[in-house]
Amino acid sequence: MNYDNIIAWFSGHNHAGNYGNFNMIHFVTFRGMVETAERNSFAVVEVYPNKIWIKGSGREKSQILAY
Repeated sequence: MNYDNIIAWFSGHNHAGNYGNFNMIHFVTFRGMVETAERNSFAVVEVYPNKIWIKGSGREKSQILAY
């Protein structure tokens, strides 16, 4: 089956993190966040009509995914 309404796929964790784009679908693998000794590490994902904003803290970087 083909779906034309998928804009992003999130998974975790990969110690280094990863990102890919295939046919305008964003694939995000979040970093391993349990290995942060001095401070918390997390991400908040906000979805808007034209973008996804990943607000990273600690080991996770912030990024904007347009679609």
